Amino acid sequence: MFLLDVGAVFLSNVVSILGSIVSGFLVPKYLGVDQYAVFKTFALYTSYIGVLHFGYIDGLYLKYGGRRESEIDLQQLSREFYFLLLLEAAVSLSLLLFSVAFKAKTLGYASILVFPSMVYGFFVLYWQATGQMRYFSAINVVKPVLFTAGLLVLIFIFKTSTADHFILLQLLMMIAIAAIILFYAKSLFKGCRFETGKFRNNLDFIKVGIFITAGNASNILLYTIDRWFVKIGLSTSDFAFYSFAVSIMAMVSVFTTSISITLYHRLARESENRDFHRLIKRLLLFFSMAAAWGYFPIAFVVERLLPAFIPALPVTAILFLSFPAMVAVNALYINLYKAQKKERVYFRNILVILALSALLNTLAFALYRSSEGIALATTLTFFLWLAWETGKNEDFQDLLRQSAILALYSLAFFGFSKAGNTLVGAAGYLAFTGVMLKCFFWQDVKPYARQILGFVSKSMPRQ
Repeated sequence: MFLLDVGAVFLSNVVSILGSIVSGFLVPKYLGVDQYAVFKTFALYTSYIGVLHFGYIDGLYLKYGGRRESEIDLQQLSREFYFLLLLEAAVSLSLLLFSVAFKAKTLGYASILVFPSMVYGFFVLYWQATGQMRYFSAINVVKPVLFTAGLLVLIFIFKTSTADHFILLQLLMMIAIAAIILFYAKSLFKGCRFETGKFRNNLDFIKVGIFITAGNASNILLYTIDRWFVKIGLSTSDFAFYSFAVSIMAMVSVFTTSISITLYHRLARESENRDFHRLIKRLLLFFSMAAAWGYFPIAFVVERLLPAFIPALPVTAILFLSFPAMVAVNALYINLYKAQKKERVYFRNILVILALSALLNTLAFALYRSSEGIALATTLTFFLWLAWETGKNEDFQDLLRQSAILALYSLAFFGFSKAGNTLVGAAGYLAFTGVMLKCFFWQDVKPYARQILGFVSKSMPRQ
């Protein structure tokens, strides 16, 4: 079942990554460097929308984590959902009035995005917590299809090259997604009574989830602090190039998302099984190293179709060094904090890492005053974070093995990214990945490889 869930999410993520590739290349090509910087500034601001439920959705995530669909009380779930709708309508309206009063256009756009984003976030986390990946996979297909279709209309029919139009498209897409989910919710909660008298009980979820949300807010700041240094301290073009590098990372990370998204439901049932945790961490390291190969075809396309954004490639290569550590931390350790109900520990540890990141970025900015220096500080932050988590949860031998693997990966990836010829670099890194599989990961990957091959062979038509 776990592999089927991973497969379903992976297939939906294939659609998602195709949409990401189309939008990831078309948006910068047709907006240009300056307007692309405006568009990515909006994206930077809206990355904080996820904390505006004040812990409510995270409290529900902890409540439902590991439960099966048949174990859910729909009457109670409907009451919890209606409370969220009222809460976020109030938040969205307040922000909209504030933006009008102070003539803050970007905040006005963001305030409109709050309500549909929270409708989407409620059910996405609910589906993940209860293992209902078929619904998550379906909505994961609709979202990029809508945005890509709208993008093609804007570019080739209306021939627009203004960031505001692309922002409005994003707003319309999320409103459409929310409308689809509300239609689903109406069907799901058919026959449930609308009860407001018990709404006060929902405040308990905020009390439980507020530390997770505070940790997530710190985590978002951790993932965006480098861009703030670049935006505030460097030029508009530097910010555009750095944001483009982050977008390339996001494209490639889709390949590992199919595993990490389905992992929480399993970890909620295996929260104390350390052998399972070690296995998952090793698998995550290998698959993220393999997925990093995606940098090379993307760099090939950039060199030929987006010459204005070639200066982003050195920054991208440095950020990719952090990819395996970033995936392992996000997919395993952050999920474990939630599965083990250690939300306060999670919040405290995120603050420590955030302080470390702020210190390293400050030093990098003072010493180098360049995007490359900021990217290096970010990469070092994730290496140290993974080492800290490993040191707490595993023995010293595991830490040494992990450090050796990451050192080899860093040398190989960075070396092949500087090969001078992208195709040569891609071939060399692919060979390196095969060697790493044979030397370090084959015993872990082999059982899953056999299951996948068996599934494929059964699916093939017989003569």
